[in-house]
Amino acid sequence: MFIPLAIIALFVGFIYRRFYKLTKLNILFRFALINIVLYEFISFEADGLFLFGRLLLMFLVFYTLGRTVLPILQRWLYKAG
Repeated sequence: MFIPLAIIALFVGFIYRRFYKLTKLNILFRFALINIVLYEFISFEADGLFLFGRLLLMFLVFYTLGRTVLPILQRWLYKAG
């Protein structure tokens, strides 16, 4: 049981580190992304594969958004303000 828990913990740490290193976004956007993605971790009582699949899917979707769409949105927000 310790090995799957260690793998999940390493994956959560990997997710946190990846989003924190998105330097094109300001710190508020980065922490918002971390919060949204790791909110899926609340369903810890669910099946392990289901939990891991949801974490992986949320990571892939929001990491792609954080690298492509959100920097453009952030520039637009700064210009509009």
